[in-house]
Amino acid sequence: MRAWLWRVVIDPWEDAVTAVLTALCRPGDQRAADQAIDHCLAYKPDAGLAVFTMRLTLTALDAPRPRHARRPKPHRPPGQPNG
Repeated sequence: MRAWLWRVVIDPWEDAVTAVLTALCRPGDQRAADQAIDHCLAYKPDAGLAVFTMRLTLTALDAPRPRHARRPKPHRPPGQPNG
């Protein structure tokens, strides 16, 4: 019996998206964030994908921050109780 090995061809944009999603699932993991940024910078988009590429790259740049640091705390005037 012959075993077939299938090689899946992955486009560069798929590598970039996978790397960004991995970095987002690992908040605070600088290595994953660096890989995501590297993939985004290596990706050369086709015409019409500039906005997608920019948003993906900005998301990659935001990925190394822990989740709790991404959400700004609501402003409370001085003297107002918490809650």
